[in-house]
Amino acid sequence: MRALVVFRYLSFDNVTVGPGATVSVFADPQPGTAPGRRLVDMPEDAIVAALLGDPRLKEPLLIELGLGPGTLHALKVRRPFVFDSREKPGDIDALLAEQSAPQSAIALETKRIKIRPTKNGDGQRLNNIVASCTDVEQVNALAQLGLSRTYLALLLVVEDTARTHISVPLRGMTLPTVERVVDLSVAAPLDEGVGLCLIEMVQPTSRDFTQCGSVGVAVLRKPRPREQNGYLTNTVQRYFSDGGMQPNRT
Repeated sequence: MRALVVFRYLSFDNVTVGPGATVSVFADPQPGTAPGRRLVDMPEDAIVAALLGDPRLKEPLLIELGLGPGTLHALKVRRPFVFDSREKPGDIDALLAEQSAPQSAIALETKRIKIRPTKNGDGQRLNNIVASCTDVEQVNALAQLGLSRTYLALLLVVEDTARTHISVPLRGMTLPTVERVVDLSVAAPLDEGVGLCLIEMVQPTSRDFTQCGSVGVAVLRKPRPREQNGYLTNTVQRYFSDGGMQPNRT
């Protein structure tokens, strides 16, 4: 029996409206309009930076993780948490903490999965294994750092520009794709201290994703609660107090 999976969604469309002007929102661009960047072609690090760097885009993720809008974040963090990048976990893809609650820091291990139409256009295809053995080993090692919560965050980067018969905000993963992703995700042998969340980022038109798109977040599994020790809490607090700029020396 399948469990109910609920995504928290945000759809957005940036338009400029002049005096007396009429504009269309959530509409496909007119023929001849120059296309924006393809989200599926952006590097994973750039996608994570775009997500967490925009207060609007990261809101669904923060809410689902129980964090406030003023949450601080840092990307590709090593020292003072990871001292040898050659050993797992190597680094922390994203470190999150509310300024008033450094004792509840969250580490994210991100994994990008590209979802595009099949060649004949009658379905969607995934470019990657949802959670490989390397991903599982990486995030399980990340949980051993002792932060309050650790998640494997699957970035489901969806290009869905061709289904013009569907309303722009409703484009994204089809039901068969969602079912496949969920089935493969929950089968990953994650430690009890590791949670699992899906972050769907949809480019529904040829416009740049930062101008028109959707973000949806679903937490499939919560990690086992962990009390973060005082030393680690002080380290998190100092890290963000210093601007999160400690050198990432190996």
